[in-house]
Amino acid sequence: MLEDLPEIFERKFQQRLATVLEHQKHLLADNQALRERLYNLSSSDRDGPGPGPGQPLLLPTVAPRQGWGQALKRALGLGRPRKITRPGDGRPTGA
Repeated sequence: MLEDLPEIFERKFQQRLATVLEHQKHLLADNQALRERLYNLSSSDRDGPGPGPGQPLLLPTVAPRQGWGQALKRALGLGRPRKITRPGDGRPTGA
C-alpha cells in the first residue's frame, strides 16, 4: 500500500490541477470576449481617426507569467530555507 501512495497523490494532484486549468481557460476566454466587446464599443464612439473623447484605455493582453514554479514553491513553503533558532538563546542556526 505504501508503494501506491506516490501514484495516488500524483493522480489527485492532476485531478485538482485539471479543474484549476479549466477554470483559468474559461477566465481567459471571458477576458478576451470582454476586451473585444470593449473594443467594439469604443470604436463605435470615435468621431474620426484617432481615439475619441470618451474612449476607454485598452490595456494589452497580459502574457502568462513565467514564475509560476517559484510562486508555487513559496506558497508551499519550499522557497528559501527558514532560519531555525536554537532552543534557549534565540540565535539562528542556519540561513
